[in-house]
Amino acid sequence: MKTQIDIKSLLCGAAIGVLAVFTLGAGTSSSPVGKYQVTGVSNGTGGWGAVIVDTQSGEAWGMDCSRTSLSAKSEKFFEGK
Repeated sequence: MKTQIDIKSLLCGAAIGVLAVFTLGAGTSSSPVGKYQVTGVSNGTGGWGAVIVDTQSGEAWGMDCSRTSLSAKSEKFFEGK
């Protein structure tokens, strides 16, 4: 079985593929990537918590999760970021 490839179709398909790659790669993100870092922490006595750090401003929010009700140590913890 012999397969023939039309050179014009091959070049046209390659050009469309390259154009699609450049078009998809040209988009910009509206939100900064990596602005917030989140980690879980242990207090050493079996309790645990969470810390959110804003890497641009240096602000940090902590939350003690070992209680039955989740309460933030900072009033800003539940505010929109």
